[in-house]
Amino acid sequence: MSLAVRRTCATLFINRNVSFDLYQRQHFASFHSVPFHRPSITTLRSMVRTTSTCSAQQSNLPRLPVPTLADTARKYLKTVAPLLNNDEFNETKKIVEEFQHESKPLQELLLKRADTEENWLSQWWLDKVYLEWRSNLPIFYNPALLLPRQSYRDFDGQIQFAAHVIQGILQYRSLIDSNQIPVDRFGSDPLCMDQYRKVLGICRIPAKSIDRLHLYNKTGHRHVAVFHRNNIYRLPVYDDQGNKLSAADIYSSLKKLADSKGSDEKQTLIGHLTADERQLWAPIHEQLSLVPENKKFFDTINDSLFVLCLDENYQSSSGTAIKKDTQTLIGLNFLHGGGTKYNTANRWFDKTLQVIVAPDGYSGVNYEHSLAEGGIITALVDYVLDHCKTTQPLVSTNKPSLLNKCQVVIPKDVEQSISESEKRVNKFIENCDLTVYKYPEFGKEFAKQNKLSIDGMIQVALQVAYFRMHGKCGATYESGSLRRYHLGRTETIRSCTLEAQQFARAMSEQHNETGSNTKYELFLKAMQAQRQYTTDAINAKGIDRHLLGLRLIAAENNLPKPALYNHISYKRAMHYILSTSQVGAKHDCVMIYGPAVDDGYGCCYNPRNDSINYMVTTFKINNGGTNPIEFSNHFNSSLTDIRSLIEVNTAKTMKAKL
Repeated sequence: MSLAVRRTCATLFINRNVSFDLYQRQHFASFHSVPFHRPSITTLRSMVRTTSTCSAQQSNLPRLPVPTLADTARKYLKTVAPLLNNDEFNETKKIVEEFQHESKPLQELLLKRADTEENWLSQWWLDKVYLEWRSNLPIFYNPALLLPRQSYRDFDGQIQFAAHVIQGILQYRSLIDSNQIPVDRFGSDPLCMDQYRKVLGICRIPAKSIDRLHLYNKTGHRHVAVFHRNNIYRLPVYDDQGNKLSAADIYSSLKKLADSKGSDEKQTLIGHLTADERQLWAPIHEQLSLVPENKKFFDTINDSLFVLCLDENYQSSSGTAIKKDTQTLIGLNFLHGGGTKYNTANRWFDKTLQVIVAPDGYSGVNYEHSLAEGGIITALVDYVLDHCKTTQPLVSTNKPSLLNKCQVVIPKDVEQSISESEKRVNKFIENCDLTVYKYPEFGKEFAKQNKLSIDGMIQVALQVAYFRMHGKCGATYESGSLRRYHLGRTETIRSCTLEAQQFARAMSEQHNETGSNTKYELFLKAMQAQRQYTTDAINAKGIDRHLLGLRLIAAENNLPKPALYNHISYKRAMHYILSTSQVGAKHDCVMIYGPAVDDGYGCCYNPRNDSINYMVTTFKINNGGTNPIEFSNHFNSSLTDIRSLIEVNTAKTMKAKL
C-alpha cells in the first residue's frame, strides 16, 4: 500500500538508511490491510448480514471521525509495551507526552480536513498507500484467492468453466449497476458499499511518480481480455444491443484457442512487465504506448471488464509436476505466476480483477488492491461459484468465434529493457516461499459452542506460534474494516498485546511451570484484550490511521513532525512481523499474499465450520530464520493446545457445577 507524494512517504515510517526494497516492504507494512494487507473484512465477515438493497442510506453513513490525541497516546503506549524493554518503555512514555503537545496544531488541521472532506483519509489512502507505491504489485500488494478445485481435467473443461465464470460475473455486474447488491450490515448498521463499484472495468496505469486509474464506465466494458500462452485476445461478451452473450456463445468463441493451440506460438513476453517495479515499468509502458499499432492492445486490456487468464500447467522451480493435492504450488501460481517460464507473462497485474483458470481443475483470482478489500472480492467469487453450481455442460453453438487476437509491436530500443525486466521479475518471484494448509481439528462451530471468537482464537494462536518458534513477540497487523463509515477502508488491529505475550510465554514453557488453570485465565485475558482492540479499531478508535493522518498533514503544511516518528518504539511498532487477515468466504477458499517485511510472515485465513483454511508466506533472503512450513507446524500445534486447554478447563467448570 502507499499515500500522496512518494517522497513524502519515504520518511513516513522508515529510517532512510534502510535498503530500498526493505523500505518498500516496511512502508507497506505500515499501511497493510493483502495484502493485504491488505485484503480485509477481518472482524466483520462472520458478523455481517445482508439486507435490502443499495439506496440513499449510503449517503447517510457517518463520516470517519478523528480520534483524540489523548486516546491515541494512551493506546500507543499500551500497544508498544510488548515490543520494548523497561528502559525503552520509560523513554517512550516521555516521548509520547511530548507528542501530545507537539501534535496539537496538527490535530486542529486534521479536524478541519475532516470537516471539509467526505472522508479525511480516503484520498490520502488511495494516493499514498497505493498509487505512489513504486515496488512490485504481486506478492506485496496484489493478493490471490485460491478457489475450490473443479472436476474438469482437460482444456475443453477449462474453457467451459471459464465461460460459466464469465457469465456469472456478467450477472453480478448487472446487480451492481442496478443497485441490487444487498447492503452489508454490521448488526443493524449499514456498511459502505462503495467498493463494490470499483472491482470491474478498472485498470491501473503505471506512471513515473504516481500511477493513475482507468475507471469504470457503466455503459462501457463490453469485452473481456483473454490471456492464453502469453497472447492477448479481445472477447466480446455483449451483443450489439447490449445483451449478455450466453455461456454457450462464450464457450464457442473460446474453442478457437483449442483449434490454434498447436500452431499458435507464444507471444513476445510482456505481461510480466506489470510485475516489475513501478518506476521501471512506467517508461517501458510509455514507449510501447507511443507506437500507434499498440493502441488496440492497450485498449483491449484497459477497457475490458476483467482479465481472464487461461493458464498452462505450472511446475515448481525444481521441475516437479503439480500433485493433485498440492495447493501450495497452485497458490504460488495464482500469487505471481511462477515466473516467465510458466505463467507470469500470462498475467496483467495492473488489472483490478484477473480470473485465473488452469487446465487441471484449479482456478483463482488475483486482484489489484487500490480500490477494494478482500471481502468485496470474496463476495463476488461466492456469487460466481454459486452460479457455476447450477450450470450444465455446454455445447458449442458453432457460431463464428468472436475472439480477436491483439498484436503488440516492440520497438528495438525497448527490447533490452523488457529482457532486463524479465530477469528482475523472475528473481523477485523466486524469493517468495509459501505453504497452504487446512487445519482439520476445529473451526467456527467449536468457538461458537464455547462462546469465543474464532478470529480471536486464531490471532492468539498466531502469537503463541511465533513465540514458540522465535522466542519473542513481534508487531502484528490484522486488518479491521472501517466500512461502517462513508468511504471507509481499514484500520489496524494490533494483536500483539501484553496479555497475548504473557499467554504465549506460558504456553511456550519447557517445564510447564504454569498450571492449566492459570494458562486458561491468561488465555481469557488475551482474548479479552484482542476483542477490545478489535472493537476500538472497527469503531475508528485505533491508532494507526490517526498517526498516519497527523504525519501527512504535517508534510502537507511544511510543519515539523513530532519526535515520536523517529523513535525506536515507532519503528519497532511499524515493523510488522506478522501481517494477518481473516478473509472469510462461503466457499472453500483461501486468500494469499506476501509478508510485510523481510523477516516476517504473511498469514491469511478463512475459518470454516469445522476447519481453518490458511496460508503462510515468507521471504527466502534476509528472512531472520523464518520458515513457512515450520511456522505452520507451530501454528497447528498452538491451535490444538488451545483447544485442549479450553476443553480441560470447561470440563472442570462443568464438574464443579455438578
